[in-house]
Amino acid sequence: MNRPALSFYLAEFRGRRAKLALGVALAILRSLVLLPVPLLVAVAIDQAIGQGRTSLLAAVGAGIVALTISSGLVGVAASAVLAEVTMGAQAELRRAAVAALLRMARARYHGTEDSVLHDHVLQETRRIEQGTEALLQDFLPSVVLVVGVTFVLVAMNPILTAVTLAFVPVIYLASHRLGRVVDERIDRDNANFERFSRSILSMLRAMDLIRIQGAEAVEQTRQDAAIDALRETSRRRSVGIAIWIATQQNLVALAGLSVLIVGGLLTIEGAMSLGDLIAFYAAFALLRGPLSLLADRMPFVLEGARSLDHLHGLLTSIEERPYRGSRSLAFTGRVQLDGVWFGYDETPVLEDVDLLLEPGVVTGLVGPNGSGKSTIVNLIVGFYRPHKGTLRADGVPYEEVDIVGLRHQMGVVPQQPLLHGGTVFENVAYGRDGLGVEDVEAALELAEAAEFVAQLPDGLHTPIGEDGVFLSGGQRQRLAIARAIVHRPPLLILDEPTNHLDRHTIGVVVDRLRDLPHRPAILLVSHRTEVLDAMDVRIDLLDGRIQR
Repeated sequence: MNRPALSFYLAEFRGRRAKLALGVALAILRSLVLLPVPLLVAVAIDQAIGQGRTSLLAAVGAGIVALTISSGLVGVAASAVLAEVTMGAQAELRRAAVAALLRMARARYHGTEDSVLHDHVLQETRRIEQGTEALLQDFLPSVVLVVGVTFVLVAMNPILTAVTLAFVPVIYLASHRLGRVVDERIDRDNANFERFSRSILSMLRAMDLIRIQGAEAVEQTRQDAAIDALRETSRRRSVGIAIWIATQQNLVALAGLSVLIVGGLLTIEGAMSLGDLIAFYAAFALLRGPLSLLADRMPFVLEGARSLDHLHGLLTSIEERPYRGSRSLAFTGRVQLDGVWFGYDETPVLEDVDLLLEPGVVTGLVGPNGSGKSTIVNLIVGFYRPHKGTLRADGVPYEEVDIVGLRHQMGVVPQQPLLHGGTVFENVAYGRDGLGVEDVEAALELAEAAEFVAQLPDGLHTPIGEDGVFLSGGQRQRLAIARAIVHRPPLLILDEPTNHLDRHTIGVVVDRLRDLPHRPAILLVSHRTEVLDAMDVRIDLLDGRIQR
């Protein structure tokens, strides 16, 4: 794990560090409570049993039971505290991830598969959560217990402790080398899992295309390849982890066998009592538990560390939105482009474009596909910043304006209507607080959508499916228009409305909008000339240039 990633994650525990310290202390205390048990075992054998003192034996037994119960209760308390702290930090981490995605520049999220971003936020944060739990609740307490038991062993018998510690370098080297192998296998398996996840999402989105093309067999073969690759890396990962754990356990078992043999010889020679040997072996048994737990939980810690590196890399590499102004506007709908040049790469898409949108005026932007019409829309809504020239809203340069606040006052209907899987009401009212049924119904009426919505099973409260899959293209377009106008925006942009609506419907909608009391500025973008009747001003665009 790199240090910046760790610092980034630790910042999410800000305000929770006192509880974090308490939780870790309780987890450590859970382990330390058991340290007297081996000593009590020695007392039970040498003094209670050896001397026939039943009352002492009962007291020792009660003490061991009390310590065991206490350890369990403290462990429950530690888990509760740490769960609250780590889940709170995880929630903040996920909020930070979502906030970073919302700040992401359009060029970045359009240039990255959404399934990749989805996996980063969902899968990586889950692995970080599991790794954090393993580290705080199991790994650190086990380390402390191992250290504590080691001191107890030294006090009980230095010779047997030396025999035990002789295995530590071997265990460490085996753990380190096998850990690197497991680490690499985890990375490969996670990468294949993410590829398979993206592949399934892609298949689901293209299901109609697959069936139209009769490509079920081709798609099955493609998915089989991804499944086989994931199967192999998952198998190698599982085998690697199993070998790692088995190696740790076997080495610990060999250390235990060595302790038994050497301790047995010492007992035979009279160098130690049988009670001391059994007590030492009990302490060693106490050591085996945390050592096995360390081996078992280490893969989760490694996975969490890897995922934290990946997530931190994503969040710190995000290119943020092009405008960072803070000036609020009571926007009237007036937008001006002065000498604007823009290109997505070295080749300009727009050259020296001048354009004026004014309240109460329907401006038509007409041109063939690929002429740069949608690019102008993207510039107006602030998705991109021009390479040269200026955009102004009510005379104020975009660089000074709070672009999110400005965009919130616009109404935009993109070429492909964007809907989510909620109800009609939830889609039309999306992003607008305080809207009621009457507001939504009025918007549906303006958008020529009231009639078909009334015929739906539950009217406004009918679910429309993800991306409006239960609706026709024209119905989806009408809902998108209703959503764009429900808040009575001072500027309305309709990008290629003829994709799904006929000339008559567009004319009706524009006439209704033109008659609204607040008289919005309207930009009507199309490559089809049959919408000309709805325009007050026509702007022709060809190869990125306004035709004068």
